Amino acid sequence: MWSSFSRHMEYLSLLHLDKEPFSNSPDPDFFFDSHQHLECLQKLELTIRLRQGLSVVLGDVGTGKTTLCRQLIRRLHQGTDLSLVRLLLDPEFGSPKEFLLALINEFGLNSPPADAPDRVLKETIKNFLIEEGAENKKIIVLLIDEGQKLPGFCLEIIRELLNFETNNHKLLQTVIFAQKELEEELKTRSNFTDRIATFFSLTPFNYRDTRKMIQHRLSLAGRDGKVASTLFTGPAFWVIYRVSKGYPRKIVQLCAKSLLSLIIQNKSRVSASLARACAQRMAFNQYGHGRMKYVVWGTVAISCVCGFLWFLSNDIMPFQKLDVIHSAQPEQSRFEQPSIISTEIPTEVKQEIVDISSIAPAAGLPAKNNNWGTLLIHEGETLNILLQRIYGRYSPALLEHVLKENPHIKNPNIVQAGTSIHFPAMNFSSHFSKSEYFSVQVGEFSSLKEMNSFLSALPSGGPNLFPVAIEDSDTNWSFLVCLNEQFTSQTDAGERIASLSPLLQTRSQITHNLDIMTKIEKGHDS
Repeated sequence: MWSSFSRHMEYLSLLHLDKEPFSNSPDPDFFFDSHQHLECLQKLELTIRLRQGLSVVLGDVGTGKTTLCRQLIRRLHQGTDLSLVRLLLDPEFGSPKEFLLALINEFGLNSPPADAPDRVLKETIKNFLIEEGAENKKIIVLLIDEGQKLPGFCLEIIRELLNFETNNHKLLQTVIFAQKELEEELKTRSNFTDRIATFFSLTPFNYRDTRKMIQHRLSLAGRDGKVASTLFTGPAFWVIYRVSKGYPRKIVQLCAKSLLSLIIQNKSRVSASLARACAQRMAFNQYGHGRMKYVVWGTVAISCVCGFLWFLSNDIMPFQKLDVIHSAQPEQSRFEQPSIISTEIPTEVKQEIVDISSIAPAAGLPAKNNNWGTLLIHEGETLNILLQRIYGRYSPALLEHVLKENPHIKNPNIVQAGTSIHFPAMNFSSHFSKSEYFSVQVGEFSSLKEMNSFLSALPSGGPNLFPVAIEDSDTNWSFLVCLNEQFTSQTDAGERIASLSPLLQTRSQITHNLDIMTKIEKGHDS
């Protein structure tokens, strides 16, 4: 046993890690807040704290349901002693009595006699919910993992328990995490689905989240807090994404196998070929050897195409990801990417030559008071991403307006790293035309660069934000950043602030729309 422990510690030491980064256990410390997982977590927590009753989370095997469940438990236990959380791991019950007795046992209640009818068992649970949930004002939460195993009679019992409520809220908060097959059962139970307050369906990661999750785990496991992202090459990230199809569990399994092979083969980095070899040995059912050759040739083809594009370019700079801009593309949330081509090409698979050169401002630009400022586009960013971040929205018309002020951008779909982007002034004052309403301000900045740095540092999946530009003088602008929402009262605005992340909560303040309009008009007058 000691020998095994020593070998494990040596393995971690060789990789400059303090702990195993790719364990299959659902460790909440390694929770990766992708856009969808963070959104799901926030909706579940809000539904529970508002005591709205029933939530259902569906997802295929390996999409992160169990890890999400553990993270939810952690968040419910933070900052309050009013939550009573219980977890059912394997709800495969043979009878209604067996299920009711399991609930009684989970909540620590005195069990009725063995021959007590179901009605008495339900009454025992009801009395507990009334005493703890109504009189003691506790939030009683029942989490059910592997919910696809729930027999029909269990769903009916849960429905009955949801009927126990006060005039304002449900006494039992239930969250069911299940595979997609539960959806077919729910379709036959409209009286159950009508009671679902929050329904969320998890999907696999895209390439960007796949890479970020791997780097996130390595960063947390790295010795002395150092990021160990150099353990994987860019093409290796791409192969892992293609082979795993973005399923978190498969990503973790393949990364763990790759690191082990790294040590065995005495190599310093996981390459694309090593990741492919590990995937073949792991024999994922849907990723056999026949499928793998397409991944191999696909990676080769992408490299060749990107090399050809680079060879044709005038400047030796890395290309950015290619965006497809649709003629009728709707406005999107700040943290959602515009549509991209289905064969997304990661920057790391392309030519990795860094030669950032400055580009002189184009002639004919408007006066400074009509220009918010200038930013450089960085690796991993696209023009569309910057438009969403700076203007709070994206639309083809907005893109066209920006391109008119940036004639040095010949093709908006291929923008080179280091390109200067001039952001023309826009009048969004109509957004605050309802002067009797209130807004939530989350930041005030003295320059476009400062605002951009703040917005780019925010985690994905946050609220939709809206910039407010104020002309301080003929040459200077300042910027407010507000939630892209309007509130009829300060109370409503305050409740919205309470639902934000701690980082935004500490910065948020309620502002009357009339005050914002006054600042904007004063800037124009000056």
